[in-house]
Amino acid sequence: MVTSMSSNHKTLYGAFACVYIRFDGDLEQLADTLALALNLKSFDVEASEEPPYEKIGSAESLGWEAW
Repeated sequence: MVTSMSSNHKTLYGAFACVYIRFDGDLEQLADTLALALNLKSFDVEASEEPPYEKIGSAESLGWEAW
């Protein structure tokens, strides 16, 4: 049986997740640990572009971004 999709159906490409990590160390150490564990290039750790200018780490692999 073939059914048509409703007009409200949306196809999503990609995925989103939020993970909270408790880590006893600084952001650079956590970035190095995650890069090693996830087999990624090193994370770029920089200040955010908008106030309060907190440090943010990010890495990209195969079109996926972790930050």
